[in-house]
This record gives sequence, C-alpha cells and structure tokens, in this order.
Amino acid sequence: MATSEHVRQPSILEDYHVGQVMSLRVLPNKDFNIRVRIRKLPISQTFSCGMVVSVVHENEPETTAFLKLFDRRFAHMLRYNLSIPPWTKVREESYMGRIQSSALDRFLHPTDVGHIENHGDYDPAESEILLAEELLKMYKLDVDLNPPDADGDHDMFHVKGILLEYIEGFPLSEMRQHATELEWLEIVQKANGIIQTMGGHDVLHGDPRSQNFIVSRMEREDGTKELRVFYRPRDR
Repeated sequence: MATSEHVRQPSILEDYHVGQVMSLRVLPNKDFNIRVRIRKLPISQTFSCGMVVSVVHENEPETTAFLKLFDRRFAHMLRYNLSIPPWTKVREESYMGRIQSSALDRFLHPTDVGHIENHGDYDPAESEILLAEELLKMYKLDVDLNPPDADGDHDMFHVKGILLEYIEGFPLSEMRQHATELEWLEIVQKANGIIQTMGGHDVLHGDPRSQNFIVSRMEREDGTKELRVFYRPRDR
C-alpha cells in the first residue's frame, strides 16, 4: 500500500523514537534507498544500537526487520567499557568541530604509540572519535571484513548499519518470564550446544551473554510448536 508520509532524517543532535521514518542508503548502490519505520527500541544496553523496524514498500504490505546501527551516540555498553560518559549535545558539538579540523588526522594517526592506550586522558571530542573508530571495526567484522563503503572509512557523519531478518522471540536473559520451568533445561541445553558447535568449527562467538541469544517458538510442518535458540556469531 502506498504511503505519502514525510521522511525526515534524524539530526545528529536527536535521539531515535518510535514511529520515526528513516531513509536508508543501500551500499554499494548508493542511489538505492530503503524506507523504514521504527516500531520498537531496545531496552537492553548493547555495543551497537538495535531496533525493530517496518520496511515500507510502495505497493505491498510492510515487512518486519531488525536494524542494527553502529551509532556511537547510543552504544551504551561500549561507552561503559571504555569509561566514556553518556552522549550529550555538548559532546556532539565538540566532536563535530574537531572532525572538521586538521586535528582529526593527527589524532587518528599519532606518532606517539601510547596515545591510543591512554583514552582516559581524552577530551570529549577525542573520546567520541575513538568510539567512531571502534564501531567501524565492529561494522567491518559483521560484514565479513570487506564492507561496501562508498564514502571511505573516516566518513564520520554517516551512521553505518545492517538490516537483518527479524525473529520473533525473547532473549535468553528473560527465560524465566517467557518460558515454563519444564522448558528451561531444553533452552539452556540448546544454547550450550550452539557454543560447543561454534567452537568445533573455528567460529568466534565473541560475546556469549544470555541477552545475545534469542529463543523463538516456531511452528513445525505439522502445526506444533518448537523451541529454537538463535545466536549471531562473528567469524574468527
């Protein structure tokens, strides 16, 4: 079904919100865009910024997908791990001023080897640049190390992301709320089996926390339900 809603790209000084419609530029064909509407924002804190979206089609029903954005502003867990304060508009303005200056290249390519390790001494702009670099590395890992990047590695004004299939379910961390006690053992055994299988095939699981497993009740061919456990790994 066609839609005439106005698409307004989010400002880098704004948060995301439910109902917001965004236009995603698809690489490497930078002339092809996909429109998505935010349906659900995550409650858990992760390295990247994920959300459930509806893909808006011109003459077809909307479909559901998961949008994973490598947006340093809302990478809450990564900020916590690197001891970097939460994002604010003041930090963003400092960051924008720095990346438009000649100081950016000197920071990204320092002559002092110890510079990158002492991130506790960074000013707000430098710590935001550090986050942008770390998320770029994560993005490359998630797209097999060779991302289609038409703008260059240091295009700091565009948020990179991946549009994924959405699986209806609940995180393993919420098993007690969504599954019966009789199902707990089956779910844990399946999650443990995933880790063992990945290790046996030289796959790096990277971050096997319970919130990174999704448990879904999927329908079999005979109409009965089956508990399935999913996990998104990274190749070693």
